[in-house]
Amino acid sequence: MLPSESHYRYFENLKDISTVEISKSKALYDIDIGIFTYETKLNENPINLFSEADLFCTFFAQRLTKVAECTRDLSELKSFREEKPNKGAVFLISPTILKDSKFSFRNEENNFRLIIIPDHVFQTEDIIINAWGTEGVQKIKDFIDDGGNVLATGKSGYILEKLGIISNGFYKTDKYLYYFDQNKESDKSQVSLTGCEDIPSK
Repeated sequence: MLPSESHYRYFENLKDISTVEISKSKALYDIDIGIFTYETKLNENPINLFSEADLFCTFFAQRLTKVAECTRDLSELKSFREEKPNKGAVFLISPTILKDSKFSFRNEENNFRLIIIPDHVFQTEDIIINAWGTEGVQKIKDFIDDGGNVLATGKSGYILEKLGIISNGFYKTDKYLYYFDQNKESDKSQVSLTGCEDIPSK
């Protein structure tokens, strides 16, 4: 679809009222983007604790036409590199992959400049951080120290606070929206976080 006159007016207005350099948006096509995912079980039911992970994949595939689909394991990422050596990858990063000694955000093959921590299931921050492990958390911190960018959506800002990446109190936990009626204390107890276990990779 070609841009309409209204599109041009919108972008011209945006340039006038903001400091955003729109020309830099193309940079997303040239870098590797990591999206965190965590498929596990909650109360015996399969669930992705990062509920928006697949939505980000769809966005990059359909809206930016960056790639046909996200790569989901190291072998897929390697194949992608061989088939499209000059194309930036969109890679789903599970806790297992994050902790894998073979995986690095920056090396001769990878050039991750943006990692996305999607909104996560309410009150599962500690489960996620524990799944990442000490080595995984350190990789994230090293990535940031090396100039990498992090986009945390929804409640996932609280994960950054717990990791000490942003200051305590930056994320207001009293603004959480409960899945149940927040005026009923009994309803909150229905969010049980016991019995989480990893789903084996296919």
